[in-house]
Amino acid sequence: MPESVLEMVVDALGKPSKPRRDAIPASTVVEWMRTTDLEALGALQVLISDPRHAGRIVPRLSFDAVFEFTMRYSERCILENPQAGQWASSCYLVGHDLVRWFLRMWDDPLVARQRLGEIKSRLARLHKSGDIDVRECIVNGILEHLFERNDVAAYFIDWKADSELGQAYDDALLWSRPD
Repeated sequence: MPESVLEMVVDALGKPSKPRRDAIPASTVVEWMRTTDLEALGALQVLISDPRHAGRIVPRLSFDAVFEFTMRYSERCILENPQAGQWASSCYLVGHDLVRWFLRMWDDPLVARQRLGEIKSRLARLHKSGDIDVRECIVNGILEHLFERNDVAAYFIDWKADSELGQAYDDALLWSRPD
């Protein structure tokens, strides 16, 4: 009987006391990325985002593939807020990861600015279509921390003019600038 994608990814990661060091074919990782199992997606996120493991993927995954996968995984975690699993991140944990990822790209002049715009647009779409828990996660778990940087808060200023996003912008700005 074939192993599940989760089992295959966990096997590729190895144990913390004995991590695997062998190469992983990029074609295999791309195939695994097609799974809908959120736990497997969480393990894959570890595989592709941890340099110790990502460096074993041969050839290296394209920025576009990593970007699309990370956004799909993050959106699922924000919407579903998994709690009981070992690999999938809660909405707030993935929110913090998204903040770090966004800021790394923000500070990297080689990253196309349109990618940052895609994240901003996806957050806007999630906020507009999400329930109260999703909206709170986006404000409290993502925007508040992004807006600790004045330059990033300025990038989102167009949200103020939107009837649905304006309050989110103001709330996040208040938390990051309480005085």
